[in-house]
Amino acid sequence: MIKLPDLKTADIKGKRVFLRADIDVPLDNGKIMDDTRLSESLETLNYLLQNGAKVVLAGHLGRPQGVEHDLSAEPVARWYQNKLKIKNEKLKMIKIGELDAWEISEAV
Repeated sequence: MIKLPDLKTADIKGKRVFLRADIDVPLDNGKIMDDTRLSESLETLNYLLQNGAKVVLAGHLGRPQGVEHDLSAEPVARWYQNKLKIKNEKLKMIKIGELDAWEISEAV
């Protein structure tokens, strides 16, 4: 694993970067009630994307005991899609085991 003293000194162009973000936001019937936690990651996420990184964004909603569809990350994926102006056809749902995941299919 590469140790980085500062993200801005790293050569990230074309590299896959794992970004753990706090996406545990309150939902009401699939609607995000407070997006403060999501907004906190936007600066870093924008920097990574603008500098050519392939970002793997990870986080969790709630404290699921297995697969709980009411804790789907789809509202969060759609929120990021809107904020980052990602075209709808570039964001697609994929399966990782039994879990739903969202992937940006090409560079934004």
